Amino acid sequence: MTEQQSPLDRLYVVAQSGGIAAFDLFADGSLTPLADSPFPTGAGTFCVVASPDRSRIYVAAGMGLGMPISLRQTFSPELITFDVRADGGLERAATLRLPRRLTPVSMVVSDDGRNLYLGVGRGPAGFFFGAMAHFRLDENGIPAMAGVPVSLGKILDGAAQPIFSPDRKSLYVASVMAKAVVRLAIHADGSLSTPVDRTLSTGLFPITPVFSLDGQFFYVANEQSATITGFRVGSDGGLTELPGSPYPTGKIPHNPVFSKDGRFVYFANTFSDNITGYEVQPDGALVPAPGSPYATPVGPATVTRSTDGTWLYLVSSPLFKNGSHVVVTSYRIEQDGSLTPSGHDPALTGLRFADGPSAIALPVSS
Repeated sequence: MTEQQSPLDRLYVVAQSGGIAAFDLFADGSLTPLADSPFPTGAGTFCVVASPDRSRIYVAAGMGLGMPISLRQTFSPELITFDVRADGGLERAATLRLPRRLTPVSMVVSDDGRNLYLGVGRGPAGFFFGAMAHFRLDENGIPAMAGVPVSLGKILDGAAQPIFSPDRKSLYVASVMAKAVVRLAIHADGSLSTPVDRTLSTGLFPITPVFSLDGQFFYVANEQSATITGFRVGSDGGLTELPGSPYPTGKIPHNPVFSKDGRFVYFANTFSDNITGYEVQPDGALVPAPGSPYATPVGPATVTRSTDGTWLYLVSSPLFKNGSHVVVTSYRIEQDGSLTPSGHDPALTGLRFADGPSAIALPVSS
């Protein structure tokens, strides 16, 4: 790499081994690790999220997938708050112990920075007795648990992965084992209702949901069916499956991200070692983007993109072999939605075994 310019974004990555890897991201698609990266956390982390003002980062540690590298955290789940320094480095600000039987999975933070919602369950990946835990965030962004987690309703509800509705009045939660999407209302005080409705997916293991940027359509990856189910979102928030759905993809699709203009959506296919890209049609149908699927390193787990929409970043790790070391690679998002490798070598994270929505890209504050 020639003379380095100022970074445009920073990337934060978590994995089952524990730790947050942090990188400066540059205009040419290259990545440079921050000093002291990775920053220590507990093990079994699936997800990383940031406060709306990007001053704090949250991760939840626990049993994770129930692998040897995360089992040590089984009976000591915790929600960890980090302050983000001006240079992008992280300092642990608070650690909140969670009920010892809970397995934390995935979470979201409200736009006002006052509420955090964490999907939890029992057993590996929280596959059973799924629920949504609500935390209130104080003026310093420190969480406190607000009551008992709200059950999704069934023993087989689990691996709970929430996403806000476009109007921020509901949570839609993918429930993997129950093959469903469960909707909960968000009350004015931030608390959650019991489930409002339940929509079955047409595939096995629905996981990592996403709304189209205009909020008209909702998609969920069916991990065990190698398909994507698409829905139209009704005026009442109900989901109606789209004609032509489900759409074929690679094996074990995960963790989608939309292009900045909302025209394209990309899924990482863990067992196919590729990314599937789709162009979203006016009726919500998904049509493969030119050249899709795109070859990747072994074990693609999640994708995110630069805040200016130019680059797609892939987090990947070989499953159960070669140490499952996590790397990050970058791809240019072309005007037609196709992906072009940046040509930079994969960036080592120092982590092992990526799974879940395990990366976020945040703009560098001016």
